[in-house]
Amino acid sequence: MKTSIRNPPQALAAALAILSRGELVAFPTETVYGLGADAGSERAVRRVYQVKARPPDDPLIVHVCDALQAREYAGDFPAAAVILAERFWPGPLTLVLRRGARISPAVSAGLDTVAIRAPSHPVARELLSRFGRPLAAPSANRFGHTSPTTAQHVLAELAGFIPLIIDGGPCGIGVESTVLDLCDDGARILRPGAVTPEMIADTLRRAGLAAKVTMADRHAGDQIGGWKSPGMMVRHYAPQTPAYRFAAAQGPRVRRWLARQPADFHMALLCFPDCPVLDQRERRIILPPEASACARRLYAALRQADELACSAILVQLPENTDGLWTAILDRITRAAPELPP
Repeated sequence: MKTSIRNPPQALAAALAILSRGELVAFPTETVYGLGADAGSERAVRRVYQVKARPPDDPLIVHVCDALQAREYAGDFPAAAVILAERFWPGPLTLVLRRGARISPAVSAGLDTVAIRAPSHPVARELLSRFGRPLAAPSANRFGHTSPTTAQHVLAELAGFIPLIIDGGPCGIGVESTVLDLCDDGARILRPGAVTPEMIADTLRRAGLAAKVTMADRHAGDQIGGWKSPGMMVRHYAPQTPAYRFAAAQGPRVRRWLARQPADFHMALLCFPDCPVLDQRERRIILPPEASACARRLYAALRQADELACSAILVQLPENTDGLWTAILDRITRAAPELPP
């Protein structure tokens, strides 16, 4: 299969025809590029799992135009969902709700829940509006790999597997949406993103609703034997080169580890501007010190490091863990295990 990259608006007509045939199209959102399929077609949804080599128990996110369409496909739409959709949609917030009958069970990996959001990227919104039905759309990459934030990233992963990539430019946020579970008592964040716990709690509080927002344990998916949301696996978003994370205070430990490596060892170092030189063999890629810029840059930097074909990638953890930094920390932690002793 030949994979083409086309610009909107010309690409939209071709995309609609492809989706209507039950085939897949990659398209931009404000978070990362998505691999879109008709969410009501079991055949199309199963094709997503096949192309991504995705485990069948890892559910997909359903993308809709707005809350009105979400109500048509969700089994229920509680008061908290109404308030949060009014505040954050279209945008990078995914709500886990009870699944309606019009959504293929394959989307939710057999669960009675569905993860659903309305993206804000104009190309995604136009595609959804003209298609008229929800799209199941995980990140447009092979399962577990670094998420794509440009059309070229998608091509590098899925060339020959899908017919069309709509090029909407680099993604504005750069990390996946916040996923909030509203199915049980309270509100629980399954995956952090640009919409923070404080923003959610404040919105609910102002509406007079219970404002307790909790964070799921990082190992929650493994503990319960399944996932209500994508991105909950301990190992995810990973580059192909062996990658390890380290904290700024661990400089001496990093140097000891590097001293034990063979003479032909060389590494890519993703770090912040104030990181001291760790080794003369390092090939440094700078991460911006500001959260939104770092989020936009992170996945592209991991892919750039992969292209260097080094022995290993070392990624410095941010010292700040507030706001969007929580999501950045989550992605680095899942992409790169702790540096060996």
